Amino acid sequence: MHARDELTKQEKIVLTLVARGWRTAKIARELYLSPRTVETHLAHIYSKLDVSSRTEAAVYALRANLTED
Repeated sequence: MHARDELTKQEKIVLTLVARGWRTAKIARELYLSPRTVETHLAHIYSKLDVSSRTEAAVYALRANLTED
């Protein structure tokens, strides 16, 4: 099983938007979430992908082709 398979649907959406360069506040507005909820999703994403930053997560998403519509 790949790490990306462990991501929830919502985490995959958040990761895609991070990879597109969106900031937390914009993601929160778009998904009708609080910024804190977005940050929680990001923490789960970092843990599941074994990364420690938005940049690393974005690179992972791009390499795994998670950003395609």
